[in-house]
Order: sequence, then C-alpha cells, then structure tokens
Amino acid sequence: KQWYQRRVRGAIRYRLLDLGITFTDVSKIEAVWIHLQDFNLHICCFYRSQNFCKLDVFLDYMTESMMKLQGKKVLWIGDVNVDQNCLSSLEYKKLDITMKLFGLIQTVTGITRIANLNGKITKSTIDVVITNCYSDFLECSVLEDRIGDHQALKCVLDFKVSKASKYQKILIRNQSLNNLKALKNFLGSGSDYSEILACNDVEQATNGLNHHIKTAYEHFCPVKQIKCHSNY
Repeated sequence: KQWYQRRVRGAIRYRLLDLGITFTDVSKIEAVWIHLQDFNLHICCFYRSQNFCKLDVFLDYMTESMMKLQGKKVLWIGDVNVDQNCLSSLEYKKLDITMKLFGLIQTVTGITRIANLNGKITKSTIDVVITNCYSDFLECSVLEDRIGDHQALKCVLDFKVSKASKYQKILIRNQSLNNLKALKNFLGSGSDYSEILACNDVEQATNGLNHHIKTAYEHFCPVKQIKCHSNY
C-alpha cells in the first residue's frame, strides 16, 4: 500500500486500497478504491456494466465494502446504470434499500445522460455520487461538459480540518457476528413468507419484503455508541 504525494503546497496524499473482498465475485466488479489519509475519506470509483455485472452482484460488493469500512467516511462515484428518476423500478428499490442500510445518500439530482436510442431521445440519471458524509458537501452539480453521452459531475467537499478531541463518540449499527447470524436465521427458517408469496401485486410484495428485512435488521442489529479515534 504505497503512499503517493506531490511535493507541492496544498497537495493531497492518497493511496490505492485493496479491501480484501472475499464473498463477492469481484471478477464482475470494475472499481478502484482510494484513501485520502489527511481527511480519512475512502473513495470508490466504479462502473457497473448492465450486461456484465448484475445489480445483485454489485450490491453484494457495496454491502461487503461498507461493512469493512464501518465508521469511515465513504464516497461512491461512478455509473451505476440504475436510473435515479425511476423510483418505482425494482432495481432502484434494491439500490435504495442497500443505501439506507448504511446511511448512504445519493446526491446527484440532474440528468447525467442524454442518448439517442433508435431515434428516441432518452434522458436518465445513472451517474451517481453516493456518500455517508453528506454534511461535508458544499456542492454537487451536473456540468455542461460531456464525456461521450454522459455529463460531467462536480463535487465540492469541505476539507477543513478542525481541532478535535482524541476520541469521539459515533453511532453505528451493531453488526457483530452473533447479531448477523441471528438475523440470517430469522430471515431464513424463522420467517413466514407465505403472505408475501401469495400476493399477486409485485410492487406490494416487494414493499412487504423490504419492510420485513428492514424491520428485522433494525431489531437484530440495533444502534450502538462507540468511541473511535478522531482521525478515523
């Protein structure tokens, strides 16, 4: 893990990271992790190919990555190929549920891709900036400049380093091994899905399943307060 630093005033030190992902099929993942040491910000630059990388595989990767980076500031930047304007789509709901589990917010609101498909002009928001440190954002905007058929994005974060105590208290979900095993058992043999399976309305069934998983997660992985070093 080599550190890179330009010897000029105002330079930012960074290093490339290997999170040691083991459960997700990383052969389908196109992503690079960068750690900014001075601000303890972990950035993932990614591209999810709609044909090469199924959304479920990408969400598994996001979940495992966020579990390894608990308590850290994280920024996901890239093309997720899930239109953020289609709130009723199953893919959007899957991504939204995963983000909510880790307190992530998608900050891009404008159109990021305009394409001509068989003579029809389509507009979508598939390029995203997802973060759990939105309070540090000063600006996130879509620029007029283009890269291919995608619009460029601009993010401005407040990197002012203020003096802080050696340790600080933060709230996280208690995702201990025992809690996760209990959650797994409950969602497996401990749950009755008969009403959801019997539902003829796909959207209603999806909402019911999402509510069941979210409620179980909040119960088995309650919020807890921990002390951590102010640099982390």
